[in-house]
Amino acid sequence: MMFNMKAQTLPLIHLNDAQSLPAIDLLQKTFFVDAGMRDICRGNSDSVYRQRLRHWFAATLQMNLQTQQSVWGLEANGRLCAIAILTDSDKKRTAKAMLQWTITVGRSCGLNTVRRTIDQDHRRRPFLPDAAHTILEFIAVDPDWQGKGIARQLFNTIHQQAQTKKKVMWLETTRPHNVPIFEHFGYNLIDQNQKNGVDYFFMIHYATEDA
Repeated sequence: MMFNMKAQTLPLIHLNDAQSLPAIDLLQKTFFVDAGMRDICRGNSDSVYRQRLRHWFAATLQMNLQTQQSVWGLEANGRLCAIAILTDSDKKRTAKAMLQWTITVGRSCGLNTVRRTIDQDHRRRPFLPDAAHTILEFIAVDPDWQGKGIARQLFNTIHQQAQTKKKVMWLETTRPHNVPIFEHFGYNLIDQNQKNGVDYFFMIHYATEDA
């Protein structure tokens, strides 16, 4: 990713069901190579994995929208070019939403995918901040728009929202080359661990007065 190109300001939208399909397309394309998602949605071939990944993102996005979590997007010429999915520590998923997610993912991806997702959630809990926080679950920028200031605009929105809510931002990544990129946006590496041969890097961003 480059940072020296002139930034462009694009319309910011709070995603709803109508934008789900392009959001799923972008998430599937971006996270197909992610080791953590490959571990969760693993299949005996790339085509099976790709299909499970799509179903998993569809169900997870729907659950986040139903529980009114923040799902931000940027549009260019009517096309979604960036997305960020967040979960707030003070917004609990309802039993109904979680049951629907479990049934949907279980049917489309298999119960082992459900189990591995739950295991991943338990794995990261000890590394979450004690203070009120927002988790940056996923962020994706279309390759055609990378290096044009789009990520900066999205991060600014995320950080301003966290500042307003007096929360710290937390994220994890499985890609070592992402660590300096997130550091560029003000995150600090606080810990890391490994599960099923996948390395996880945990990072945190503290609110500042001028965020």
